[in-house]
Amino acid sequence: MASDPSQDLGERLDRAAQVLRQVFRFGAFRPGQEHVIRAVLSGRDVLAVMPTGSGKSLTYQLPALVLPELTVVVSPLIALIRDQTLKLQALGVPVVRLDSSLTAKEREEALRQLAAGERKLVLTTPETASSPTFRDRLAGRPLSLFVVDEAHCVSQWGHDFRPAYLGLREVVETLGRPPILALTATATPKVREDILAQLGMPAAEQVVQSFDRPNLQFQVVTCGSEEDKLRLLFRKLLRRLPRPGIVYCATVRSVEDLTFLSKKLRIPAEYYHGRRGKAERDEAQAAFMKPGRRVVMLATNAFGLGIDKPDIRFVMHYHVPGSLEAYVQEAGRAGRDGKPARCILLWSPDDVAIQEYFQEGNYPSGRQVRQVAGALRAWTDTERPVGLRALATSSDVGEKRTRVVLNFLEENGWARETSDGKWVSLGEVPENMLALAARWFDLKRIEDRRRLDALIAYAESKACRVRAMLEYFGEPGPEQCGRCDNCRATAEEGAEEAAAPLLAEGGEPGGRRRKRRRRRRGRGQAGAEGAPARAHPAHAAPPGNGPAPDGGGAPAAAGTAVVPGEPGAPGERRRKRRRRRGRRGRGGGEPRAAGAGPAGAAPQVGSQGQTPSQAALRGDAAPFAAEARSAHAHASAVAPPAGAMGEAQPGPPSGEPRHAAGPPTPGGAPPPGGRRRRRRRRRGRGGRGPGGVPPPGGAPGPGPAAPPAA
Repeated sequence: MASDPSQDLGERLDRAAQVLRQVFRFGAFRPGQEHVIRAVLSGRDVLAVMPTGSGKSLTYQLPALVLPELTVVVSPLIALIRDQTLKLQALGVPVVRLDSSLTAKEREEALRQLAAGERKLVLTTPETASSPTFRDRLAGRPLSLFVVDEAHCVSQWGHDFRPAYLGLREVVETLGRPPILALTATATPKVREDILAQLGMPAAEQVVQSFDRPNLQFQVVTCGSEEDKLRLLFRKLLRRLPRPGIVYCATVRSVEDLTFLSKKLRIPAEYYHGRRGKAERDEAQAAFMKPGRRVVMLATNAFGLGIDKPDIRFVMHYHVPGSLEAYVQEAGRAGRDGKPARCILLWSPDDVAIQEYFQEGNYPSGRQVRQVAGALRAWTDTERPVGLRALATSSDVGEKRTRVVLNFLEENGWARETSDGKWVSLGEVPENMLALAARWFDLKRIEDRRRLDALIAYAESKACRVRAMLEYFGEPGPEQCGRCDNCRATAEEGAEEAAAPLLAEGGEPGGRRRKRRRRRRGRGQAGAEGAPARAHPAHAAPPGNGPAPDGGGAPAAAGTAVVPGEPGAPGERRRKRRRRRGRRGRGGGEPRAAGAGPAGAAPQVGSQGQTPSQAALRGDAAPFAAEARSAHAHASAVAPPAGAMGEAQPGPPSGEPRHAAGPPTPGGAPPPGGRRRRRRRRRGRGGRGPGGVPPPGGAPGPGPAAPPAA
């Protein structure tokens, strides 16, 4: 019997903090861990409900090194036991495991080490812990703690009920009734009550943490057919989601089919299911667990329980699982490092039939209960114990259902398991007991259907998914979590509704910007209060005063009309720029020589019947130099002085050369400096041409235009 821990609780807590740093290399506890460890070290029974990834294993591994006697841990999966044993051995923890995968020699050595007190921690399965050999070898050794991991398996209302767990209460009593620590990640209030009753710990301290993990993003994608689901999985999800990740399937065949397609599409993938050999499963698991490897694991629910890989970026369910508890537990394996992770359910109503088929095989019917009880009685009448497989064969009932019936008979005192794992009958089972068993299994079948319906409601819900999960487990949830697909869709709809009045006012997205531009361009229009209007040329500054700012005259009085097409009219600058660009591109890229007429006018013909441009292209520019100079001089004589009208002076008609007057260079190239002047004009710094004449190509405007060259 363990000593009273209340006498040295402070010393144990100090020792626990030291072990946390030195052995497990953690600087502090995660939320909830310290509360559970303090209760365990004080010698109380504890039921801890902590979400996946919260560090439940540390709540018994650390106390095992602090408490004076042996700690026994019962876990449902051999793979989980093996992984934890290897990790603890790497940390130098004196641990040993006992399960059916050991050889007879390895099993005997493990029992010897336990009996000799050479180990502080033993990991075993419920079947091994319930065996008479295990109980007999440990009966004389005191225990400090008895741990039931995945304790929801002990509840007949749990989603993963294991009949072998029902015998653990008797094992605890046989070993001297040490304190019990029951751990689970998913348990509704009803399941928690059943756990306490089944393990005989009514006064246990309950530590229930929130199931909400803020870094997980939940999403349900509805698929119309199997083809749609495959197309979505391989064309979008697996190619775009960050890896590593897990894809859960309900059947072995689906796992193998998806693995085949993944290899064809060159997606790095491993696969895991119970029908593969042990070496193959271990190899696939090791490849997935390897740090830094970006691979997808395609698996049934046989993979993942206790898998501690922190960087899983997504968990996807290709088929609907059997319950919301199973979904939360499997999805919770993503994002254990605290970084964002995706939990995606590919929802198809057709997948419900798969889970309905599985549920039908979980529990025996009334006829099957009678067949198993009758076959067991027949074997006992021959004075021969019978094994599970032989009894299932003789009763024509599957092994799983036969095991369920045997546990029911044992619990009610009508059967007993021998030391070598065989069964004997303890008497004729009354008919009313067989009818009671049939009704009990019917209730279990109804409960499984209720859990499946809860998952269907989750998949089809339009409300917050996190809230639905939390309320299912008896925890109040927020109205909006902000990270599930339904909440994001609601937020987007709210944003669209809020933007609707603005869109109606602006007409369409970007309408506000266009309005502001129009207002800037329209400043100075008549009727604009407080907005300066650009003056009509009649109200411009007198000649000689130079152009007003922005090329306009003095501000006009309110109500002054602005004539479209005049320099002060809205959009006039933009039209000027367009006209200038249009003139630059005319003539097929050839610069027109002086004397060219307006656009559409007949070109001026010089000597020898050639146009100036033709002559320039042929190198005969000399005969037309005088004509060009004469045209320039005539334009200077009739053009008004620059700034006389307070506005930009008109340039030559369309088609005039854009460089200063003068003899064209051979080949039609503009004279030196013409390009620089054009660049300056484009920047708005254009100067005057030679002799005070505005440079050709100026902005057009009202006023007398230069006549065509003679």
